[in-house]
Amino acid sequence: MAALLRARTSIWKRLDLSSMMQAAIGAAVETTGLDTGAIYLLQENVLYLGATTPPLPAEFPDTLRYANAIEHPHIMRAIDTESPVSISDLSGERLTNQERDVIEMRGLCSILYVPLISRDRPIGVFMVGSVGSPRAISDADIDASRTLALSIALALDDAHLFDSLMNRSDSLEASVRDRLTALADEAAVFAEGDQIAHVAKMQQRIRQRLALLQIRDELLREDIEEARAAHSTSLSVLEGEFATTQALLIDARNESAAFAAGTGEWDLLENGLDHALDHLVRHACHIEGDPDVSVSDDVLGADIDTALLIYRVARGLIEIVCARDVTAHTSVHASLDDAGMLRLEVSQPDSGTSAHSFNASLTSRSLERVRGRLRPAGGEMEFEQGPDGTRATVILPYFSAA
Repeated sequence: MAALLRARTSIWKRLDLSSMMQAAIGAAVETTGLDTGAIYLLQENVLYLGATTPPLPAEFPDTLRYANAIEHPHIMRAIDTESPVSISDLSGERLTNQERDVIEMRGLCSILYVPLISRDRPIGVFMVGSVGSPRAISDADIDASRTLALSIALALDDAHLFDSLMNRSDSLEASVRDRLTALADEAAVFAEGDQIAHVAKMQQRIRQRLALLQIRDELLREDIEEARAAHSTSLSVLEGEFATTQALLIDARNESAAFAAGTGEWDLLENGLDHALDHLVRHACHIEGDPDVSVSDDVLGADIDTALLIYRVARGLIEIVCARDVTAHTSVHASLDDAGMLRLEVSQPDSGTSAHSFNASLTSRSLERVRGRLRPAGGEMEFEQGPDGTRATVILPYFSAA
């Protein structure tokens, strides 16, 4: 908490984009206790390296700061899922050549990618990692990084707005100078021809033009003041969000709402379990049409805690089942069995992909994470992988809202 408070102060006292990003990545490294970090901004399919810690040398070529986003799938996974991606030991991870170049250049052994989301759109990602030896990335590290990402994304928006206003101010100032020079030259030409009346008219035009430019300058100053006021208001909003997050971290039962905006759970709260699962499968499996999702009417009557548990468990099962091929057909079904127990099944038929491409280490970690979430709720899990495909089934007690 103390590190997050210091991070917020360090980030929000800057409006310059470059210095704000440098302060932000330094704060991320301090908050997580890791060794190094970097911020990438995303525009279309291009990643831009905005800042690192330790900082890059001043003579570092700008051309080397750009990278094709497709060549960095771990970054894009964090952005696409709007969730942090952690790798405690990079030695056994499958990497692209471009990812391996970055990791070897900085000597990384563990890494955490955290997406930066602003107004429901991705604007980049920050990454922090350990150097020299692997380090376990805890849930506390991930939770702190989620909270810090809210501050960084909001500060990036304000810094972009401030840069835009400053550019407009510089452009207007240059336009004023050029126009005044042109008018003065024109007036001088007529004065030399002893055109006294025309000179007086030109002087009047200059005065009118100056008055107009003064009005435009005042309007621009008002824009800047509004931006500063918005910056201050955003800080107040962030303080409220931070206080709420702090309270929710203390109250374990409300943990699900703390980061709901970053995980898609607001969709569940607002539109229901069936709509949220549809959106989850469509997003995770890149489906254009309607996904194969069915939720029985009796399950739709679950209380909110049970619905949130179903949603989180389904998200974990999709990650496990889709580890072989995220583009293959994936189905999700939720219903009650004859004993009144909830049965949640996520399956994917064999797509012809070699079993060697299945990341056993990732699947094992994901299975353990899902089982750990089920144990307090009295749930059980079965996982099957064979020639016909992959299936994960969860059975747990059911509580309705009725």
